[in-house]
Amino acid sequence: MMSKARRHIGAQKAGRRHPRSRARPKPRIDISDFFHAVCGCVPGLDELAETVFDLCQEGDTPLYKADSGWAKWPTSAKEELVLEWLQKVMVRFLAWTKDNGMHAAS
Repeated sequence: MMSKARRHIGAQKAGRRHPRSRARPKPRIDISDFFHAVCGCVPGLDELAETVFDLCQEGDTPLYKADSGWAKWPTSAKEELVLEWLQKVMVRFLAWTKDNGMHAAS
């Protein structure tokens, strides 16, 4: 009888994936009214989000322009690139909220 490890190696050589190596499903965000469904119970979050979005549109080099969208948005929508971009943007968001004494009520 062939061991599980040998079956796995054989499946890899044949181009088949081992059942345990299946990728986990990606989260979906196409839920209607996602923001309120997930974050709606946080008092003051709507106002905070609106203020941060307004800040995104200010300054000499705004992070967001209505006519062209988000600055430095990756040309490819590959997950890794988008997450890197989002991480940089979140650092700015957090700095704005800290600098302006803003926070969502807990």
